[in-house]
Amino acid sequence: MQAQMQLSARPHVLQGIELYEGRYIAYSLGNFAFGGNSLARRPETAIRQLRFRSVNSLTCTIGASVVPCLITSSTSRNKDGVRINDYQPALQFGRAAQHITAPILKRSSSFKYRLHVISSVRKPSSSVALVQSR
Repeated sequence: MQAQMQLSARPHVLQGIELYEGRYIAYSLGNFAFGGNSLARRPETAIRQLRFRSVNSLTCTIGASVVPCLITSSTSRNKDGVRINDYQPALQFGRAAQHITAPILKRSSSFKYRLHVISSVRKPSSSVALVQSR
């Protein structure tokens, strides 16, 4: 049995995602609920969602999406303008979501199979769906 997705946690910032031999590789998840710092210097993170289907006892990935988030829901900042981390991740929508997904797409652009946004984040039930292209 082969893994359907590989997830990596370093270097604590969002990195690209690619589809390699039919399987997704997320090179870095960023920090999601990271308690290591009381300040959120790089608060951008995302939830990766995969959808699977079982066909003849084999599991296949049928879709992937990214839900943009910040590692903190706090809007408070310190004297240097850095967000205070309250350790409560918050979903992001509209321009705030695009600010998070644009670098993921840019960092994915050099891969053979690139990812594209096919829907935008406008409400809590929606996410950014990813599709492949050559």
